[in-house]
Amino acid sequence: LIKRKKDRDYVKHKNKDEIEKILKNAFELDLDACNQYNGKKVLLIDDLCRTRMTFKKIAELVRQNTSVCLYGLAITQTRTSPIA
Repeated sequence: LIKRKKDRDYVKHKNKDEIEKILKNAFELDLDACNQYNGKKVLLIDDLCRTRMTFKKIAELVRQNTSVCLYGLAITQTRTSPIA
């Protein structure tokens, strides 16, 4: 459903504003695939969750363009809060 649109910098050790800038326009929807899942539940899995920005950006795309019911699961959450 989701494709990474461009190679991007790593977000590790970046503050929230830098991460948001890096992830802006980083993803795109595969609309053909989305049409197959409209009205269905889809689970988005991420390996690491620190600022939740990846989830937010992808959820925003999905919400604005499909009727997919999106759930998110992060395998690991960092123990420290994001750099301010």
